[in-house]
Amino acid sequence: MKDEGCPTCGSKNFGILEIENDLKGLSKWKMHCYNCNKFWYSSHQQIYEE
Repeated sequence: MKDEGCPTCGSKNFGILEIENDLKGLSKWKMHCYNCNKFWYSSHQQIYEE
């Protein structure tokens, strides 16, 4: 995960509330900023190695 911070205030003080996975290996993370109390979603590609 890239640690870019909150898109609203730029704070690095945030947490992940939930992670939703789909069948294509993509996950949608619901993020919460503790500084400005905003919520946003971040998408991540999961890479599986065999």
